[in-house]
Amino acid sequence: MYGGNANNETYYKAFVSHWGGLKLEHMRQVFEVGEDEEKVLAIFALVLSATEKNANLLASLLYQASRMECWASAICLMDNRSGQHR
Repeated sequence: MYGGNANNETYYKAFVSHWGGLKLEHMRQVFEVGEDEEKVLAIFALVLSATEKNANLLASLLYQASRMECWASAICLMDNRSGQHR
């Protein structure tokens, strides 16, 4: 999508250029209107913030999202060992 794979700097520079940054507010926007790999990247970024609001967003994907988004959300929610999202 951004002229490379998600493991290289070119991809992230293009992502930042397209979305305006890598802060949580950018990730929430990507989560809401992004596509495929963008949304999965946002899912992983949002879970790192460990807020209840973000956990609820991710939990909502377990039943309503594409298979890739569903699995990314499930992995992130299961991996969170803080207990906040249970």
